[in-house]
Amino acid sequence: METIDIGNRTGGILRINRKSDFPLGIRLIDGGFPDYDFTLRATSGSGFTVFKAERRNGICTHCKVSDGQLVVFFDNHNLGKGRVKIEVFIDFPDDNFSDGYRRECFTAMSNIELVDDNGDALKLAMPDPIVIEKEVVKEKKSILVWQI
Repeated sequence: METIDIGNRTGGILRINRKSDFPLGIRLIDGGFPDYDFTLRATSGSGFTVFKAERRNGICTHCKVSDGQLVVFFDNHNLGKGRVKIEVFIDFPDDNFSDGYRRECFTAMSNIELVDDNGDALKLAMPDPIVIEKEVVKEKKSILVWQI
């Protein structure tokens, strides 16, 4: 049986003007961010607009992996008003699957709320993480999401 615990959020909601660019850092607790292909999808509000960052064949788009964490750059993201939801799909090599990969999905509701007004002042430092854990019977994977 699998269980998923989402929460352990530190800090309150950070309001950012929806037209502003911002960074977001993600790290797996049980080690650095894996050196595998991945896709990150971010939505907010109605969820119709999706911002995507990924690594395919070693080439990163809208992100970089640095010091064991994934840093996503929300540049011209066009997301609407509302809380930012993150989904990270990591393709772990596994010959037991027909495509050669076992896809793991991790989700988190960030503490970033996109708004139409000026929002809160941005900080240049990396924020405190939110802990998201996914437990599988024989293995445990956890993800930390840094919010600004």
